[in-house]
Amino acid sequence: MLASGVRLYYEEYLPVKSTPGIPVIFLHGFMLDRRMWTFQVERFGQAHRSIFVDAKGHGLSDTPESGYGRDERVEDLLLCADILSLERFHLIGFSMGGATALGFALTYPERLQSLTLVAAPLARHWFFKWVSRIDTIAREQGADVAKKFWLDYIMPYYAPAELQEAGELMRQMIVNQPLAVWNDPLRGKYHTEADSDRLQHISMPTCVIAGDKDRVFVEMAAIMNERIPSVERHIISSCGHMVPLEKPELFNDIVLQFLERTTE
Repeated sequence: MLASGVRLYYEEYLPVKSTPGIPVIFLHGFMLDRRMWTFQVERFGQAHRSIFVDAKGHGLSDTPESGYGRDERVEDLLLCADILSLERFHLIGFSMGGATALGFALTYPERLQSLTLVAAPLARHWFFKWVSRIDTIAREQGADVAKKFWLDYIMPYYAPAELQEAGELMRQMIVNQPLAVWNDPLRGKYHTEADSDRLQHISMPTCVIAGDKDRVFVEMAAIMNERIPSVERHIISSCGHMVPLEKPELFNDIVLQFLERTTE
């Protein structure tokens, strides 16, 4: 589909044996793509019209020179929803996609039936100072070096046998990602207001999920739990950042039950 002159790739799944419930859009994380939802496609596709979008600069979507800030991603999502004729939908965002989902909920609350934030960061949180270190590597040493740093930082976590399947999928996605996002001349310069001061304005039912080993995101999940009016929080035991890949069955159960409750 075409959004703001940029082609965004998406995959859509419809229930075969039942009437589709309220549509669901899935948003992936940074340096990932729609494939991170591999273990969600079948379960969610049985009950809902399920749409998995590659953000621009990721997966099979276009890679413009710039335009990768959160506000730009929010507007891309709005255009996607309009093109797909989605008046109202459930939104599930992971990490960077969670940040986009949060921005969308604050900007276009009337479009959302529910909001699910998975390992989602809060804009202006100190976590982004750490992220800026990798941006510095990209500027000074090149995007290829930054990608290698990112990969080398992440992959040791997935060495244990029980995480190797998830780890291999992660590796494939990261290795295959374009470098346009890191080469964006405006990266690190996009202005975003602090989310922590605006969470009380999120009006739709919200589900917040994080893995207990992912400490900084557990901290941010606690802030969301305190300030979002209609919220439930799930901290998944023995789990890191990639909850949908590390604990797919539990994740699917939690979110599908949440969607069912918010559809009634």
